[in-house]
Amino acid sequence: MEAVQKIGKFSLLDKIGQGGMADVYLAEANYNGLRKTVALKRILQALSANAHFRDTFRYEAELSMELNHPNVVQVFEYGQASPQESDVNGCLYMVMEFVDGVDLMKLIRKNTELQKPLPLGLAAYIISEVLRGLDYAHRLTGPDGRPLELVHRDMSPQNILLSREGAVKVTDFGIAKALGRYEEEGILRGKLHYMSPEQARTEAVDCRSDIFAVGLILYEMVSGTHPYAAFKGHKALEAARRAEITPPSLINARIPVELEQILRRALAPRKEDRYQRGKDMQADLSRFLHSLPDLVDATTLVETILEIFPESTSLRNLARAGSSGTMGALGREGKLTGTMETDTGRIGQEGHLTLDTHTLVMKFKESKSLVSMVIRVLNVEAAAEKLGAERVNQLLDQFGAMIQNILLKDKQSRYRNRRDDQTTFLVVRGIPYTGEYDESELLRDAHKIRRDFAVYREVAPELELGICVYRLAVDLEHDHQVIHWTVNPVELQEALKWALMIPGEIIVSPFIYAAAKYNWEMEPVGNDPENPVHRLLRQKDRDERLQSRVGTALIGRGFELDRLRDLFHHVRESTRPEHLVVLGEMGVGKSALLQEFIRTSKVKLEIIRAESRPYLQYAPFAFIMDFVRDFARLNVEAKGEDSLLRLYTALTNVVPDEENREAILKAFRPILDSRQDENVAHPNLGILVTRALEILIASVSMKRPVLAVFEDMQWADEQSKRILQELRERTDIPAYFLATRPIVLQNMDEETSRKFVSSRFLAPDQVRPLVEAIIAKGEGNPFYLNEMIASLVDTGQCRLEGPERKLTLNRALPSELDVKLFPTLEGILSARLDALSPDLRRILRIAAVLGRKFSKKSLDAACGEDTAEALDAFVKKQLIRPPDTDGRHSFVQSMMRDYAYSSLPLEERAAAHRIQAESMIASDGYKPAIDDVMIARHLELSGQPEKAAEFYLAAAHHARKLGTNSNSEAIRHYEKVLELVPDQKDMVYHAHRDRETILRSQGRREEQVA
Repeated sequence: MEAVQKIGKFSLLDKIGQGGMADVYLAEANYNGLRKTVALKRILQALSANAHFRDTFRYEAELSMELNHPNVVQVFEYGQASPQESDVNGCLYMVMEFVDGVDLMKLIRKNTELQKPLPLGLAAYIISEVLRGLDYAHRLTGPDGRPLELVHRDMSPQNILLSREGAVKVTDFGIAKALGRYEEEGILRGKLHYMSPEQARTEAVDCRSDIFAVGLILYEMVSGTHPYAAFKGHKALEAARRAEITPPSLINARIPVELEQILRRALAPRKEDRYQRGKDMQADLSRFLHSLPDLVDATTLVETILEIFPESTSLRNLARAGSSGTMGALGREGKLTGTMETDTGRIGQEGHLTLDTHTLVMKFKESKSLVSMVIRVLNVEAAAEKLGAERVNQLLDQFGAMIQNILLKDKQSRYRNRRDDQTTFLVVRGIPYTGEYDESELLRDAHKIRRDFAVYREVAPELELGICVYRLAVDLEHDHQVIHWTVNPVELQEALKWALMIPGEIIVSPFIYAAAKYNWEMEPVGNDPENPVHRLLRQKDRDERLQSRVGTALIGRGFELDRLRDLFHHVRESTRPEHLVVLGEMGVGKSALLQEFIRTSKVKLEIIRAESRPYLQYAPFAFIMDFVRDFARLNVEAKGEDSLLRLYTALTNVVPDEENREAILKAFRPILDSRQDENVAHPNLGILVTRALEILIASVSMKRPVLAVFEDMQWADEQSKRILQELRERTDIPAYFLATRPIVLQNMDEETSRKFVSSRFLAPDQVRPLVEAIIAKGEGNPFYLNEMIASLVDTGQCRLEGPERKLTLNRALPSELDVKLFPTLEGILSARLDALSPDLRRILRIAAVLGRKFSKKSLDAACGEDTAEALDAFVKKQLIRPPDTDGRHSFVQSMMRDYAYSSLPLEERAAAHRIQAESMIASDGYKPAIDDVMIARHLELSGQPEKAAEFYLAAAHHARKLGTNSNSEAIRHYEKVLELVPDQKDMVYHAHRDRETILRSQGRREEQVA
């Protein structure tokens, strides 16, 4: 290449292959400080420009990223380049593991050229390793525990990579499906030789089709020829359909009976007669390998590759020369450079993935509570006794690499991890910034890690895995382009203790449970009601998620509910569609408002709803298809032809016209049935889906009013948003009720909030301080209030009792009640704070030190700069209110102030308190009787107890002068003096004397000091 090109963060170093679908480049990227060499496959422009190919490519690439196995090439990410990043306008690309070696086709051809037969044992070993990877993919399940039903569809020697370290890897899962939907019949002629009979007949395929293709590859390796080698074009296709195959022993008499029997079963024309699982064929091949006189393993493969392709020959040049069009990612993994930090902040050894995080910001510090995962591999000594320490250490290294690969696939690159010792791994999510769904996202990856650990247990069954998901206190130090991070060692040990609680399970701490319980099914374990932990079961489906949020009564929304009903009646009378947007901050009750409207409606409604989720925003048409699934009442298990049949049945009841029914099925078939390989006649699937959705809604609305609900639009995929925008602009569809006249929901007033909170307790008057504290913290937001109440149960403070499941205390309330920030909101506030620039973040945190209300002058003094622009930005982002008549700003939410304050490191927090105290003392407007308490508090928090005690003492004297109504306040100040400076005799004497004088006057002798 003449000049270095860039696509995103990837620098294209060299072109190492090309074919009919893509050009393959050696590339390098910076993954948060880790310089990693990868293979980047840039899809050709003709394919990238096709809308349907793009949609299918993204869908299949997303599935490919689920695969984490030593015998499968890793897919790290995919995307579409901008015109500025590529000489090919808007090309698609896929980033994959870079394998230093050759593909199997090159090995077969080189042996043919040298007239040197490939050893039978080596052929069996290679295919045995291929089957390990295939069987893993075929049996893969999603986070909900249901099978993903992955099929490769394009197994061929070109898609089997052999590294010069002896690894065998399958590449290009699902890509053939994307290509097959775009190209006309005949383009894939080069791969016809490896099709199963059912695939050649364009019938539905499953894992047994992959097994047939693998059988053909093994046949070719051991016989020296392909069974269809004599056929080309249409004749090759007919031969593939008939599957009439000459016994390989007639071609090569050296093939033993055992191996021929394996081939005969793998190549059975009827898929019912073949191996039903890749694992079964792999087991037979393993028995054959063990029957051989000489050991055949990875070392044998390395020796063969080096003999046929000497080390002096550049493997990179081999990949470039005479490319057969493979998408194989060949090359060498780059050295990991940088340093890894330990939990004490010391610098560890080179070569780990957990490195300093590179950003482009100034120097500053911050403290966060981040979602984390502690992983411990157990029973290592028992495994080493059977396999040997070297082999077990090799497995642990491979497992560590698998963890790294899973984390690298995070689209936002917000994971950091380290390996504390040979068996313990720590993963932290939220560096450099946090997100609202960090708990659920990390649980998804914890599920993958536990699921895919089974690969290593197949080799060493003694090994077990302990995992705990926990919130850890993490200190971050930003030093220009580097972030150093350290964790609280005490909390880390607590998380590790829980990780060992039940081997094989993912243990979820109380705060993680509270934040993720709406999205994940978990069950309690252990016997500590005040510190309850749970084990992770599975991800909830959409209906379960919606149901888990139902049950709280709608309080104080009568006006908005009447508006919603009025609009509905207007729609019924006008027979025109109406689009309603319900706006409001998170948690003000938008979904609850809609639920109450549905519950109280006297008209029979057809309710169809769709819900978008963050992890589906890149899946084409996912939002629309959730809507269609709800219409047809398709559960998540319904797939393929079953889902199409159920959709057709549902359509027959509402769409009388056969042509319209076929139009709907034609549009939704490629999306509902992921196994369909037939071409789509129209070049733009989006047009078909839009028309189908229009027909569907119009037809349903002819029978009864339709309430079409689309929730969490911010997470919708782009294809679905375009379709909904187009439907929104239509006025010729019979009456239906979509979700632009807005209903804006505000927070509840104090009295309504009190009614809301009190209704959740069994005896609210007995816990009145707790009720009032929740009301003050929640500020009228129903979601905030509800989550704080729920977190009391999740964290063991309360339990549910009685038929109405109301709260009662597990333990007495502390004397100084402090309602902590509840887990669900912590992620939301953290994400809002991290969305600010580092400088704005720093200023907002210092503002939090000044209190709920503050002046610009005091903020300028605390920050040492003019903060006018920052305050304007905070007002625009609705974090800070505009100045009041006294010129004082205030936080919109006290919770944001509390969180911003807590995330300021202790030393910076102390410095800000000191500056504010000094500023108040030096101010011309200093009022001793009013300001002394605040100054004392700032001095106390700045780490100056003696100075703080002086001002507390002065504040107490001022309070006494105000009369008996202020005596209680004076007593609190005197007690602060006694707490802060117990060794300062003069101040202690005055505090004791004056305190006892007040107590004596009030007759409180039992509280006096003798």
